[in-house]
Amino acid sequence: MSVPPKSFAERFNSGSWEGQQKFTVRILKANEGTTFRIHRIVLSQRSGYFRALFDFNLNQEKVFIPNIDRKILESILVYMCTRTIALDDKNVCGMMIVGPLPFKT
Repeated sequence: MSVPPKSFAERFNSGSWEGQQKFTVRILKANEGTTFRIHRIVLSQRSGYFRALFDFNLNQEKVFIPNIDRKILESILVYMCTRTIALDDKNVCGMMIVGPLPFKT
């Protein structure tokens, strides 16, 4: 029996991320208005897409990510932080849509 992967928020608030919220400098906002507190430096280091996004939005605390569903954005964030991804019949199409974006690490 496999254990379901933790959400990005659960990972962010526990383990090696615990207590690191004070270093959060950006909030990503998905289509539906869901927000994710993130470490700008971590994502910028691991992705040219995020590096360009944060360079362009240098002084904004909240950065809107257009045309990406919150669950897909959460999967991308988990991947950026853990190098693991859970694909299933509910998210595989959404991941294929964002696949061409330079999220590569």
